[in-house]
Formats: sequence, C-alpha cells, structure tokens
Amino acid sequence: MISHEKISLSAIAKALAYGDFVFFYQPIVSFVTGKVCGAEALIRWQRTDGSLVPASMFIPLAEETGFITEMTQAMLPKLMADVTAIHQLDYSMAVGLNVSAKDLGTNGFASSILQALREYHIDPSKLRVEITETQAITLNEHMRNPMFTLDAEGVRIAIDDFGSGYSSIALIRDLPITILKIDQSFVSQIFKSERSAQIVRHSISLAHQLEMETIGEGVETQEVFDFLLCFGCDCAQGFYFSAPLPLADFLAFLSQGKRYGGLPPLGLIHLAQQDHLDWRRDFLREILNIVSAKDEESKHLAETRIPKVGLRECLFGKWYYDAGQEFRGNALFDQIGIVHRQLHQIAECLVQAVRAGASKEQVAESIWSFNEHSYKLVQLLCELHTRIALKYKGLTPDW
Repeated sequence: MISHEKISLSAIAKALAYGDFVFFYQPIVSFVTGKVCGAEALIRWQRTDGSLVPASMFIPLAEETGFITEMTQAMLPKLMADVTAIHQLDYSMAVGLNVSAKDLGTNGFASSILQALREYHIDPSKLRVEITETQAITLNEHMRNPMFTLDAEGVRIAIDDFGSGYSSIALIRDLPITILKIDQSFVSQIFKSERSAQIVRHSISLAHQLEMETIGEGVETQEVFDFLLCFGCDCAQGFYFSAPLPLADFLAFLSQGKRYGGLPPLGLIHLAQQDHLDWRRDFLREILNIVSAKDEESKHLAETRIPKVGLRECLFGKWYYDAGQEFRGNALFDQIGIVHRQLHQIAECLVQAVRAGASKEQVAESIWSFNEHSYKLVQLLCELHTRIALKYKGLTPDW
C-alpha cells in the first residue's frame, strides 16, 4: 500500500477514467443470526501493479474540489454490478454506499440512485446510503431533500460515525434516519472509559426506542462483540470479523457461512422488557388521565395519547413476533406469549370501559388485573434471560 505520495486532482481524474477505482466490502454481522447480513462498500484506488492508494490520500482532495460527485456518479454502475453478484450468492445482503454533502447537493442525485437500482433490478431496501454525522450537520434543506426522496422509495439512510459530531439528536429528529452506526471511537473504549460504555449503551437504547437499527463500528475483540450483544445492538462491523475485502474475497468470505458468538441476542430480551415497562407506564398514565379528566377536551386529549394496544403494535410485540421467534417452541417463551396476549386483552377492555364511563371501582379492579399480568410478563422475561445465559455459559444443561 502506498503511504507517502503527493496525489493530484488530475491523477485522480485519470484513474477514474481508466477504471482504477474499485469497491472493497467490509462485512457487517447480525447479532440476531450471528451471520453476515450486509457490507459497507469502501472505495479503493487499485493501481495496475496491485498497490492500493489509501483513501485518506485522495478522498479529502476529491471532497475539497467537488470532484467527489463525479466519482460517486461514475462508480454507481460498478456498485450495482457488485451488488448483483453479491445477491446471486445471498439476496438478503444489504450494502452501504458512502455519500458526501456535495453528493446530496448535486441536482438529480436521488434520481440517479433510483434509476441505477431500476436498471439492475435491485430492491431499494438492499441499498443503504451512509453519510457521516459531521457531514450531515452541514446539510441545508436542498441537500436534505434527496434523503427524503430515497427514504420514500425504500432506500435506507444511515448516519455513520454517530456520536462523533455535535448535533446527533437533532439529526435523528430532522432526517429520515433508519440506521445509526455508532462511532468506533466510543465502541473501542467501552472497557477503558465508563462514559464511553454509557454512551454506547444509551445510543443503542435510544435508537431502539425510535425503531432504528444500530451497527457498532470498530469491533476488534470478542469482549467488545459480547458487550454490544448483551446491550441489544443489532449488528457489528470491524476487524474482529474482517478487514474490507475485494469483491471476490468478500464473496468467498460470505460463502463460508460462518457464525459468530456463542450467545443468543440477550440484549434484545432486556430491551423488550424495557419496552414493555415503558408501554405500561404510558398506558396507565393516560387511562388515569381519562378517569380524572375534568372536561371533555382533557378526556379527548388523553384518549388520543393512549399507546397502541394491538398485540403486534407495541415494541415488545414487534420483538416477540419477529426476532424473538428464535426461541419459539420453548415452554417459557410460549408462556410469555400467552401472558402478553392476555395483557393486551385486558388493556383493550380497559380502554373500552373508561370510554364508556365505567365506575372508578371497576377501572381500579381492571388496573390491578392488568398490573398482575404485567408483573408476570416481566418475571418471565427475567427468567428467560437468566436461563439462556446460564445454559450458554455451561452452568445448566438446558433452558
């Protein structure tokens, strides 16, 4: 790899014209399945002698001069062809493309992405557009519009290096973000800095509450992998799995079907428990607000704030009937499903009762029944979490 050389813009343009730029792919691993679920496409300058020019030697210049937009447009067909090859091996793979603020400010950027996806018959949900947090905070309204256009068509938007900038919360409020990639500067320090550990934990929790996917970046050890798994991170990326690979090597890596981690996603069970407690709190608060409302307007506002009581609409239900199905068939997990169903039946009846003007005594009795089922659900989740942990640590024969 070349490390000391002065790179000119004309040299970059010439290399682009000669097709010297290629994509390397760094695997992303799911904590739910333990398998590779996607990759980040990273542009590389590969000379005819096989040597690589580090991205740090040409990307900043391309960004500074605005040539980055030409590079992105020129590399789109290459990316689509690579994704097609990846999908021939595994159609479920999602690939991330890094873009800059200048890309988003180019007229027709979103249209060119969508047109390329159509030409290569690629499902838009299999493409992830990534922009770094520091770039995202510079976006004006014109630059943000393409993100909403892509999101509306199913392309997923990711904030890369989340936590490295200064406007993280505003970004996830104002932009159609569906994925947070937690910056490796925090992930790599979780055992050296308690604050870094807390930032990572709470970033995962925040993203989960907003129904966003999280990807921990810079994972280099089993210990860091286990930490992220136990706190509910969805995916991980880093040298613990693999360095970025040329397409052929990535396909070979993918075909191995390797599985990482000895534990099921315990962190998701913990988050599911917290999801229920949050839902329970919000539900009871609004039920009590309806009962104690002094006028119809206050009662109506409280009714509009009642969380959804559909079995599969609460965050807990979404986990139970999706990722949680990994445990289906186990008596304890099945019992959780029964209690959860009963709890929602009580909740639906309670909503109907307070809307119909039931007496305070009747409401109180229903709330106590609701509370008993809620407590039982939390108890069963704690037992499920503990039994799985003990089994996979070899302390009990089964769970």
